[in-house]
Amino acid sequence: MSTHLILSALVFVLILNLFVGIVVTSRGEKNVAKMLSTQLLGTGTVATMLLMSLMDNLVLIDIALVFALLSGVTAVAFVQRVWRTEDSEH
Repeated sequence: MSTHLILSALVFVLILNLFVGIVVTSRGEKNVAKMLSTQLLGTGTVATMLLMSLMDNLVLIDIALVFALLSGVTAVAFVQRVWRTEDSEH
């Protein structure tokens, strides 16, 4: 089997796994479940981009790095917002 075919199969399985995970976590009623879904999407996007970069498209490594940074900033912003609303309620 060629490396290209194996990487393509891995990307397909990863995207399928992401889709199922996002559907399950987005059904949650709370904002935390929705944030978990967003983090899962960010992590899966980074993993997919890194796998695809192994198919001789090295610019995808830079794109994966940007997605990883955005995912981290999103998590920090969410925690700060939730923490601020909890402090104002007490």
